[in-house]
Amino acid sequence: MIPLLTSLGIKMPKTFSKAITTPAATGECVSVLMDISFSKKQIEELVRKHNTCLVWGGGLDLAPADEKLIKAAYPLSMQSYSRTIVSIMAKKYAMGINHSLIDIPMGPTAKVPDMKTANKLKKQFIYVGQKL
Repeated sequence: MIPLLTSLGIKMPKTFSKAITTPAATGECVSVLMDISFSKKQIEELVRKHNTCLVWGGGLDLAPADEKLIKAAYPLSMQSYSRTIVSIMAKKYAMGINHSLIDIPMGPTAKVPDMKTANKLKKQFIYVGQKL
């Protein structure tokens, strides 16, 4: 979705967390292929030039308490939808993002098992977003 929208001139920076849902999360996979930590100035330049970027939010220290909670909870296999929503939205808010497209992978091997749960999460994301 992001390449399509940015090709139309819409600016859409993409941030991600490390290991919030899986040991092979975006950060872990992408960091093998490219740099994932950038300064605010570098991010602004990437977005100006390409309309998008892919960066690790933790490298910007956007939500330092959130990063510490992720690191503490991950080895204990502590996951909750509420914490995931707050984690994602805290970083969006810290970057000044006022619109966000959230992809919710769903299925038997995904963190979200079914449409009922996905719709519940959708409503929670919208609720938190409206409060911000």
